[in-house]
Amino acid sequence: MRKLILFLLMALATSIASFAMSAHGADNNDAAATISDEKALECCKWYVSAPPPATVAELKKRQEVAQIIVKYIADTDKFDLELTESVMKLIDLNNPETGVDLFSVYLAGETVYCLENGLSKSDASSFASAMADVVHYYSQMKNHDMKPLNKYLKMDRAEQLKQFTKLYNQNSSH
Repeated sequence: MRKLILFLLMALATSIASFAMSAHGADNNDAAATISDEKALECCKWYVSAPPPATVAELKKRQEVAQIIVKYIADTDKFDLELTESVMKLIDLNNPETGVDLFSVYLAGETVYCLENGLSKSDASSFASAMADVVHYYSQMKNHDMKPLNKYLKMDRAEQLKQFTKLYNQNSSH
């Protein structure tokens, strides 16, 4: 499972990096630097709370921050993120317009929860919190074309957390 996670992270980083290259140029030294927990937490909180991009500049900013988040997750030994089947059922990564951004919101949400709660490994509570963040972000988007997420739009956060925890437990061997 760890190899799958690293593969997905690297695929995400590659796709984000290709967009970010035009903004930074090829000799971006920041990408090679170690990212502190504080910087990662700041980036993740911003990524989760910022509205969907309305301009090209906002899109580029999101891509740059997503690249930092992915690098941090790949490099950190603070915690391990476990991508479950539940994530793949809810977020369609094949959807080029929203899939990668929603997945990045999910990764940012998991990172925030793990860092703030001292988890060494993601779990049902971190999954539920991250997915509630995804639904909040998704609710701000113009198009709601991911049917698995639509049923959560009318729920309040407490109900979402309950339902996502239940889903995690049903689809996990933990």
